Amino acid sequence: NLRVRQVVLETDVGLQLHWVLGLAATVGLLFGAIMQRTGFCTMGAVTDLGSVQDSTRLRQWALAIAVSITGCAVLQASGQIDLSRTLYLSGRFNPLSIVVGSLVFGFGMVLAAGCSSKTLVRIGEGNLKAVVVFLALGLSAWMTLKGIFGVVRINTVDRVSLQWDGLPDLSGFLQSFAGLGTQPLSLTVAGAVALLFAVAAFAGRQRLPGPTLLA
Repeated sequence: NLRVRQVVLETDVGLQLHWVLGLAATVGLLFGAIMQRTGFCTMGAVTDLGSVQDSTRLRQWALAIAVSITGCAVLQASGQIDLSRTLYLSGRFNPLSIVVGSLVFGFGMVLAAGCSSKTLVRIGEGNLKAVVVFLALGLSAWMTLKGIFGVVRINTVDRVSLQWDGLPDLSGFLQSFAGLGTQPLSLTVAGAVALLFAVAAFAGRQRLPGPTLLA
């Protein structure tokens, strides 16, 4: 019986792994196709707004954020994921690390002529320069997280930090001022924020004549 149960368990795990890999590949291909078709790019969104006053790709980001917030809130409420175990809700806030990291990442985007997502799309299009950019991005990210750059980060910018008791999210801050439980309040806040981003995504739509993507 023990042997049979072990075989059944291994079979179930194998099936789940195939489902997960298949779903991830499907979503990844769909996301890549949408990105390639729409020119979805972080640097491009900011560049378009500043250079040609076109907010189309910036509003794409607003819509993506609205969908992401909604999806995470639904998965959290249904018990499929636990967001409290993620890095983003660790209870420690490093403002200087965020500022410095954002500046370095933005400078890198300019040098690479696009964000990391745009780099993946260009790899799919056969761009060899994008392969070099992707390898440099992955290596530098790992070195910053666990390698030699991580030692420098921990001993410099990470020294400026704030620590919170409980989850450092918006619903956690508002929980002490409302009579709702944690889950209803989280769903309410997530829904309100997602709605704001969705409204921003569809408000003031504008199109320029012809393709004017700058990155």
